[in-house]
Amino acid sequence: MDGVTFKITPIGDASHSIDRTTANGSEILVEGLEPGIYSVVETATLPNHILDTTE
Repeated sequence: MDGVTFKITPIGDASHSIDRTTANGSEILVEGLEPGIYSVVETATLPNHILDTTE
């Protein structure tokens, strides 16, 4: 699904979170992330879908 937005946040540093929206067949390309552990949470979805905020 294109058009679904996710917040990507490094664990322990919420000030550096980024939002990315799916495109090109439900893909998100994230470049330049530092090595580490990240939280990924869906923050917006399409009108005919249910938001899944599971981390």
